[in-house]
Amino acid sequence: MKQYFLKSVSEYFISKFQGKSDWSNWTFVFSSHRAGAYFKNYLKETMVDSQSLLFGLRMITIDEFFNQHSRYVLADDLTLTFKLYKSYRDVLDKDAAIGEDYKSFDFFYSWAQTFLGDFDDIDKYLVDAEQLFVNIDDWKELGGSLGDYLSEEQIKTIEQFWGKVVGGRGEKRDYSEQFLALYGHLKEIYDSFRKELDGEGIAYTGMLYRDVAENFEPDATAGEQSMHYAFIGFNALTAAERIVFSKLMKSTYGLAEFFWDYTKEMLEPVYDHKGKKPRSVRVMGNVLDQPEGYGAGRFVPIYMDENHYPMPKEFKALMEAEINKEGENRKVSVESVAYSQSQVLCADEWVKKHKGELSRSALILGDETMLLPVLEKLYASDDELKVNITMGYPIKQSSVYSLLELLADIRTYEKQVGEKRGVTVRSMSIVPLLQHPTLISVCENECREVHKYIIDNKCVYLDLGIEQIKALKNVLDVPRNVDDVADYLVALLIMLSENLTDEIDKAAASKLLMMANRYKSLVSKEEVKASVLAEVDNSSLMFKMYNSLVSTLSLDFVGDKFDGLQLMGMMETRSLDFDNICVLSLNEGEFPKSSTVNSFIPRNLRYAYGLPTAEYRDSIFAYYFFRLISRAKDLNLVYHSNSDGGEPSRFLMQMRYQYHLWDGEVNVRSHSMVPKSLIYSGCSFASIYLS
Repeated sequence: MKQYFLKSVSEYFISKFQGKSDWSNWTFVFSSHRAGAYFKNYLKETMVDSQSLLFGLRMITIDEFFNQHSRYVLADDLTLTFKLYKSYRDVLDKDAAIGEDYKSFDFFYSWAQTFLGDFDDIDKYLVDAEQLFVNIDDWKELGGSLGDYLSEEQIKTIEQFWGKVVGGRGEKRDYSEQFLALYGHLKEIYDSFRKELDGEGIAYTGMLYRDVAENFEPDATAGEQSMHYAFIGFNALTAAERIVFSKLMKSTYGLAEFFWDYTKEMLEPVYDHKGKKPRSVRVMGNVLDQPEGYGAGRFVPIYMDENHYPMPKEFKALMEAEINKEGENRKVSVESVAYSQSQVLCADEWVKKHKGELSRSALILGDETMLLPVLEKLYASDDELKVNITMGYPIKQSSVYSLLELLADIRTYEKQVGEKRGVTVRSMSIVPLLQHPTLISVCENECREVHKYIIDNKCVYLDLGIEQIKALKNVLDVPRNVDDVADYLVALLIMLSENLTDEIDKAAASKLLMMANRYKSLVSKEEVKASVLAEVDNSSLMFKMYNSLVSTLSLDFVGDKFDGLQLMGMMETRSLDFDNICVLSLNEGEFPKSSTVNSFIPRNLRYAYGLPTAEYRDSIFAYYFFRLISRAKDLNLVYHSNSDGGEPSRFLMQMRYQYHLWDGEVNVRSHSMVPKSLIYSGCSFASIYLS
């Protein structure tokens, strides 16, 4: 069976330095900290005396590499949102044709992440914003200059798009008019935003990447002792990354080495749906081959070519010798279950089967909501089971977060009360709060009393000033004044973190409290109050901003990276290998994830300028999957076949028909016990098993 990729890389460097203990002029760059930790562990296992070497070993992620070489400091999303709105408002205020509704912060905020995502892509892929955001009226004038850096195919794609949009205008389609009006200002907003950030020395990720790509020059003044870099286990590269890689590789002393992980199947010729090979695009005066087509082999075979970022000859020879071993004695089993939750029983059986080799086993969850049901079942079977959970528990799945979402809606319903606005709210917005497990766990009697009062008095609207709700007034009386929302959140989360007894809920409340204090400091700045909060007329939007700020957070579990079963999401598996792998939720929509690109830049233009599309992202996910399974000895794949999203993943079909890694046999499982998670799983981690 093929040796683990990171172990092969570690042995290459041990051989390269022939026992030298000083690797101080080398930095090892990975896609994740976890990959770096495994690499370090393989060095520790292989080297006899590795303590002094490992202590000073420099290992960073690719994001940290760019952070270290940029003049900017990365700003948080909320700060970027506020700065972007200032630029947005400054630009649109100059256009009398655009109504005030479109200039409001409320309208802007619904599009803020789309703006930021587009600007991030533009800079990461080094697109000329002047050309991308060209005004249609100037298109014919600028068309000639495009040939200086775009291929004929790119120009044709762009012209086809603009022709369709202009045709839409002729038919008087309102959405086209609105799109074109806003699109015409995007370049101004982009320039103003970047100027604003540059003045404060802060940036979003793409702006930071562009800065490094344009200004980074390898330091070769120390000759052979200059800092060298090993880039290990990467896949799809941004244009900024490729420019930096090229600069390092072409430097006088060759300051970079590249290590690509791939399978035999990935080396097959890649074609797109039209049968065309990869095209070329020009970026900053450089010709870059733009990977085309679909599937796992879209990127790496191009990058590892001798004309791009080749691997060291010794390591390449090792990889070529090893890839033909893939699939030898591999056992592949595919299971289908009737219900999504039934997969936990398959996982439990699989863990018992491999109990003696769990340190070389990984359980992969395609659906992160399966985390708690899986953990519950595994520990119910063996409470001493060693499990390392790498994916974290998403805050947005916590009971505390769902409580905040309900609180955000209280004042929304209040608007419909009329003359009593500010005094009463709809009972239908209060009752879910009174029945919420988190609130019940800290003030059960008070919740029951208020609920009883509403039912007994048949209240359609509830007066928040009555004596009966006095004990819950601090919770239910959500402030209408936007300036008071942050203080309200801090006070509420302090109360919850001090009184909740459930460990995960308590940890979630504590983390949310930390972010609430940060949120409070941001919205308390005079600049923000004057330029943003002055435009906000409802507290619901303040809640929405806070919830958006914390929605991507997760709670980390304590565990041993190298001992016991590894419970992971697909992103955590990058560059890692295991002997035994079980994948749950191998359904279309999970493997790969449903991929939509929320963007002001239409797909045709994204394609023409080399920006990521949905197909691009699907190819990335395909690489993660097929790379992961390539070295497994025992592979167990499980999907559910219920009526709601029960279609098996396209990856199964590829395994059978394209790569011939599976014979097509499916073991259809029928379970008499189907676990059903509680609605608020944070209140109780016990599942209900129904016969």
